[in-house]
Amino acid sequence: MSGMLPLVDFPTRGQAILDNCYTNRPELFNKAYPLPIQMKTDHLGVIIPAGIKLKPLRTKISFRDNRAQNKVKFQKKLAEKSWSEVTSMETVEEATKVLENTIHNMIDQCFPKKTVTLSTRDPPSMSPLLKYLIRKRSKAKSRRKLSIAAELRERISGIISHNRTKMTKSECTGTSQWWKNVDFLSHRRNLAHIILDNEFKENLNDYFGELCWDRDYIYEQSTLMERDSITIKAPQLSITQVKNALLKMMKTATGPDEIPFWVWKENADVFALVMTKIWNESLSTSTWPTSWKIAHIDPLPKEYCEFRGINVTPVIGRCFERTIYHYQKVKDL
Repeated sequence: MSGMLPLVDFPTRGQAILDNCYTNRPELFNKAYPLPIQMKTDHLGVIIPAGIKLKPLRTKISFRDNRAQNKVKFQKKLAEKSWSEVTSMETVEEATKVLENTIHNMIDQCFPKKTVTLSTRDPPSMSPLLKYLIRKRSKAKSRRKLSIAAELRERISGIISHNRTKMTKSECTGTSQWWKNVDFLSHRRNLAHIILDNEFKENLNDYFGELCWDRDYIYEQSTLMERDSITIKAPQLSITQVKNALLKMMKTATGPDEIPFWVWKENADVFALVMTKIWNESLSTSTWPTSWKIAHIDPLPKEYCEFRGINVTPVIGRCFERTIYHYQKVKDL
């Protein structure tokens, strides 16, 4: 009736088949066989081998080598850079653009992008960096650069050991962690496999554009905030407040500006003065940089009305919003 066929054709408890597995694709499995269980039970275990070897899924992944030595090089460049070019800009828009371009150039110099292909047949300990180093070692061997190959072999062994130790420490402790590991190994939630056609994207954009549009809104450029005819001066942040905000950044998704959280957090001493100037200018002129308005949206193909408006904006913009929120909250107490 259900179209499901049993795969177990031998008794699993006494003379009865009490343990079974059903499928609508029996050709994908080989013949099942019993297995004694090493625990107190009168049931037999069942092993059902795979019958067809599925083709591996291969995915090209771009990554940056964020190891410690490259971060040291990046920090040195930041420390040697004169930021007067940014702080001397007249508008928040120009200052933000120059700052982001400078950081992007330094990231490209210190953390050049690498592309590797990962397969579902790769072991769980395989990472993009590990795949890249293995490929690099193979090239060194083929070119008879044995000293470089030996050095890479040691680095590869260290990374494999680190990855395996990390996996052991994060063993499943509950259903939530178990499913996270299943998602990681199966790539079933990998957004790279979700393909949306251009028409769907345009319709989705129009839907949210219409939903979020306030036709009664009138844009007013002002350096002051007015409420009930009472003039309130815009708040101004100190360098200490901005530095503490950068240091308290938590690990979070990178926005469209492609500047990860650790760039700001690990270099808070360098960016504190620059961001204080930009944030205070933004508050004084009631201006929000254009690049901070852009967001990453990773939708699942459902009906438009079922989507949730969760957008990933630039990390530094979110940090600014959070800082002003806590500043005003403390002030109101």
